Amino acid sequence: MTFRILATLALFVAPALAQTATFTAIIEPATQPSICQEETHLVACNGALLKSTTLDLNQYVGKPYRFTAKLGGVTCNVWNVTAVAGAPATLTFCGSAAPGCPIRLRVGPSGVIGMWFLWWSPSSAFVPLDATLGTLMLGAPAYSLGSGPTATATPYFETVLPSSPALVGLTVFAQGARMDIGPVGPLQLTNPTCFTIAPFMPPCAMPGC
Repeated sequence: MTFRILATLALFVAPALAQTATFTAIIEPATQPSICQEETHLVACNGALLKSTTLDLNQYVGKPYRFTAKLGGVTCNVWNVTAVAGAPATLTFCGSAAPGCPIRLRVGPSGVIGMWFLWWSPSSAFVPLDATLGTLMLGAPAYSLGSGPTATATPYFETVLPSSPALVGLTVFAQGARMDIGPVGPLQLTNPTCFTIAPFMPPCAMPGC
């Protein structure tokens, strides 16, 4: 499963589901002034605006969950969350986002037999696909970081960032996907994560996720 396939699927599926979205995300309070004046929270590493007329979203801050929402808003696109469930697929970042330092992106949950996939992009998006796959949150172009089995190999991508000062200030957006094997389950997208490459300040923090 490549990002190109997901992007093609988005072209055909997203318009029909533009008013409803299912997505895995970490949310945070909306604390900055906004012309929308409706949102109470937003999707971390994405910026999609959220509110809920039936749920207290504060209890879901800081951890990945699976959200179902309907598009609303008067002056802006604000997603009204109607249901929240446990996250079926997650993505975690750890390490030091600095030139010459190691980073790791881990697709979860661990201990489940399946396959994992991982992509990155210099931009974000919010493209609802369907209630099972979830919502694509990477902009184009996007690039594969890897894939593999979760049972016989480590379900993560790890690398050392190039020692180039030109990378400082670059924000990297990442999203993964996973599916069960035995029996084969549906492909499900993870929450997005992101990091901005900062100037090198030793020592590097070793990845611990």
